[in-house]
Amino acid sequence: MLPNYNTNNPSFSMQTPQQESIPPSTPSPPALLAGSISQPFNTSPSPSTPMVIGLDTADTLACDFSLTLQHRLGLHMFMQVHQRLLEDLQIRLEETFTFTSEQLTNIRAVARDLIYDPAHLHFKSIDVDIVKVLHLEKSTMWFSNVFGSPAREAKLVSTVKRIASSVRNAYHQDLHASVPNVSLVDFTFEGNRKYLRLKEEMPSETAIMAHNVLLRRFVYDNQHLMWADESEEEVGSSTTTGSDVLTGTKRHKGKGSRVLPSLGGRVLNGTDFWSLVDQHFVKELEAQGKSTKTAQWKQYIDELVQFNNVTFNAQCSAEMQNSQPVAEGNVLFNTNTAVTPLVPRHMPVTGAPGSGLMGQFFPAAM
Repeated sequence: MLPNYNTNNPSFSMQTPQQESIPPSTPSPPALLAGSISQPFNTSPSPSTPMVIGLDTADTLACDFSLTLQHRLGLHMFMQVHQRLLEDLQIRLEETFTFTSEQLTNIRAVARDLIYDPAHLHFKSIDVDIVKVLHLEKSTMWFSNVFGSPAREAKLVSTVKRIASSVRNAYHQDLHASVPNVSLVDFTFEGNRKYLRLKEEMPSETAIMAHNVLLRRFVYDNQHLMWADESEEEVGSSTTTGSDVLTGTKRHKGKGSRVLPSLGGRVLNGTDFWSLVDQHFVKELEAQGKSTKTAQWKQYIDELVQFNNVTFNAQCSAEMQNSQPVAEGNVLFNTNTAVTPLVPRHMPVTGAPGSGLMGQFFPAAM
């Protein structure tokens, strides 16, 4: 016999189960872990790490899961202990903080760019300029986890000094190996590829060649300084070995400097190659004038280029026969000029014979 489902029957009663009252849930914050996710390039937490999950977030979770007061207080205690543990780990990780290979590569790229920049006439203090560039471009150079922590900044300064010393020694060897075996055109072409860093404001080719001819003449007049590399403690880099781009020779990897036989030890401070170059430029600025826009500077550079053409490579003299005028308006050591393409190997850099090279490179004396 089937049960009677007649709802009109007074004996029938449909009982609806009584539902429990559920308190309205409070939406959780959209980003519980905001600020706690370290960037992929960081080797350790940033200098200031906020609490991973705040106590107000713990209260929200406790309300969502209907926790008792005792459980909520226990959650508070657990989070506070966890935060202290993270702070302790962060302090201990500072002892093992190291720069990534990408950060070291960026330091070396900036060092090469600055030492080759014709706007720089000082070389021994180039590490100060490197740190300034890294600070200005800390986001793109991946140094956001360094600046703000005095300990890491001190470690950065020490690392920059060692890399700057390595780059100076490498550039010195490139200059010395190019005299008198490499023409000014080839040296500038390969130097642009090796040392220049792409950026918004590139130095003009005119300024780069004038800068190179000054340094090459100093090397020519001071051949006895070929050994005078400063002492360095090499930092790991893939650029210290392999074929040298500028000279086609092999550079031997090693630590320390080449030793001056008469001293029997490390090159004395102030007697290394770049210290003497800095002193030389100070004297030249006093002799030729502080402003490189003067006719005296233009004539001086023009004479050095002509000397370079006659002395270093016969190819330059041949190139003078088919040379074309260079656009006027560029000023020596002025990096605010428009971007110019790299000089091809076959393109001459001199004017017609007797025309005065720097007279074409520079505008009229001001």
